[in-house]
Amino acid sequence: LTRIQDAVAGVGGSNTSDLPGTLLIDNGRNLGATARVAPAARHPRTAAGVSRDGRALLLVAIDGRQPGHSAGITLPALAALMLELGAWDALNLDGGGSTAFISRLNRSEAQGPQTNRPSDGAFRPVAVHLGVRIRP
Repeated sequence: LTRIQDAVAGVGGSNTSDLPGTLLIDNGRNLGATARVAPAARHPRTAAGVSRDGRALLLVAIDGRQPGHSAGITLPALAALMLELGAWDALNLDGGGSTAFISRLNRSEAQGPQTNRPSDGAFRPVAVHLGVRIRP
């Protein structure tokens, strides 16, 4: 544990209420049906997961609310997708109009290309983001 430099956490379940947490997968088990928010509804979704050996980070952004392009995904289906991609543990991050994905492949780019179509038609100005930097 002393090697951990950064961590991401979702909303955990509560022992005092029936509100579920945001875990999609726990130790290879699909928890999408009890994850929040609105697990059975199709929405734009964002998820992060790690492989069983902890060597692979999986980031997924699913568009939605755009007829003819994408209707979104339910949380059980998102958990199943994350399992298919190799996640052993995964959580549901902020979704809806906040679902956006940008990548920058080299340092000379000021900003990388937008690689999805946010449901609001443009980036939503929110203070919820996850950045990953891979050091050579």
